[in-house]
Amino acid sequence: MRGLMTSLFSTRGFANASGRTFREGSVGLLLLLGVGVFGLLFLWLNRFTAAGRSYKVIVEFANAGGMQKGATVRYRGVKVGTISQVRPKANAIDVEIEIAQTDLIIPRNVVVEANQSGLISESIIDITPKATLPTGVVIAKPLDKNCDPSLIICNGSRLKGQVGISVDELIRSSTQLATIYNFSFTRYWMRDRASFEF
Repeated sequence: MRGLMTSLFSTRGFANASGRTFREGSVGLLLLLGVGVFGLLFLWLNRFTAAGRSYKVIVEFANAGGMQKGATVRYRGVKVGTISQVRPKANAIDVEIEIAQTDLIIPRNVVVEANQSGLISESIIDITPKATLPTGVVIAKPLDKNCDPSLIICNGSRLKGQVGISVDELIRSSTQLATIYNFSFTRYWMRDRASFEF
């Protein structure tokens, strides 16, 4: 009887230990899986690309015009990157844009405009070339050491930008026009009224 009780408790103890090990392993595995999903979500939210390579260009604007980190950068109407930083300076705003396609060659002679579009006035930087690149000439890529900054936009290039279509500017102009129109209308109305009352 004593041998039977010992064998019964020892197999039950083994079963309990095995179940406990399985539960602890499952919790550990779920914990690792949760940390992995959190890490991938963090990288995705920070716009991490699988290649991990991009090049950066600094554009100087007179004012920010509502630009924020993460806003879209378009080249010829196609999204090619995002704004990575907006840094105010004493007399201007430096906007660092990150071009995700490392093989994208953008001519140096471009117009860089900060536009606003949509109902919520989302800021977008549009890059539009003024001239085409010469054909038949071998051009280094923007990340190459022999990149020619006088011909194309290279990694770390500085450009001048301008504020293009702005909802704030439209409202400001409309307010000025309404003020001028109201002032002129009131002045002529008062003059005409005074001429009839004598």
